[in-house]
Amino acid sequence: MSDNKKLSLYKSVKNRLVYEGYLDVLNVRTFRYCYDNFRIRSHTLGVELALYKNTPPENKLCKCCTLNCIEHEGHFLLVCDNYSVIRSSYLPKYYCEYPTVFKMRLLMSSDNTNIIKSVATYLYHDFQIRNSTFNT
Repeated sequence: MSDNKKLSLYKSVKNRLVYEGYLDVLNVRTFRYCYDNFRIRSHTLGVELALYKNTPPENKLCKCCTLNCIEHEGHFLLVCDNYSVIRSSYLPKYYCEYPTVFKMRLLMSSDNTNIIKSVATYLYHDFQIRNSTFNT
């Protein structure tokens, strides 16, 4: 697991081998599925798709905003302008202001029931928006 790039986010938020409480908290299947897949990097963001192809950096850039950033989990979760309105509805203000890798890890490894539900709901809606943007 330590050499697997695909599990980089998972390794950063899972530092102990214990049962994850979010499995009991997220009883809406679609939200848990989205939360799980985000944690284990099983999604369609640019950084994930680049692992399967020899992709130049400019093809990993977020196509949903004009920030000219690589579309990775931190960008998608806390930075991308395209999701700022929905982000402010679901995520605590602390995480969204001056986002950092530390705040993303803290958010994704939280044991707080409300935060887990909010993050899962936010991710679900974000991916719905993203998918509808690229499917139209």
